[in-house]
Amino acid sequence: MAVLICLVVGCWLRVKTHFLVVCGCYTFILVFWFLYFIIYLLVQVI
Repeated sequence: MAVLICLVVGCWLRVKTHFLVVCGCYTFILVFWFLYFIIYLLVQVI
C-alpha cells in the first residue's frame, strides 16, 4: 500500500530528482517497519 502511494506521489510530482524521491519513499517504508517491529517487541514483553 505504501509503495503504491509512493509511486503515485512520485509520478504526480514528476520531479527531476526522481531518484531522491524513490530513496525517500523506501527510507520511509524501512523506518515504518522498524517502528512496527519495535512496538511488536514491546507488546510481547509487556
